[in-house]
Amino acid sequence: MSFSLGSLALTVNFLRNSHYQPLDASVSQWSHVISLLLCSAESSQRDLEEFQSGSRELEAELETQLEAAENKNKELNVANSRLSMEVDGLRVSFSLYICSNRKCLTWSSLFCSCSS
Repeated sequence: MSFSLGSLALTVNFLRNSHYQPLDASVSQWSHVISLLLCSAESSQRDLEEFQSGSRELEAELETQLEAAENKNKELNVANSRLSMEVDGLRVSFSLYICSNRKCLTWSSLFCSCSS
């Protein structure tokens, strides 16, 4: 049974306007109001439990994605460091090569195609 504030307001207004109704009718009306409130509370409780369950699932999924992203980031940082060291090593090797062959190579002959 679905509960709405409108139906509760109508019931409360009806009860306020019927001051002289028999006790059985009054009990029946209040039982109906209580029934509506209980249905509303149960529905709200189910909605809350569904929301909490969905939130837990989403949190677990996001934690998994975050862990995967952090692992990928670590791998990329390691690869970046390795490549930086490799570039530095190649620079040193190239500098040594130029220094050892200075008689054959000059900076101008390396970077200018107009050498004679």
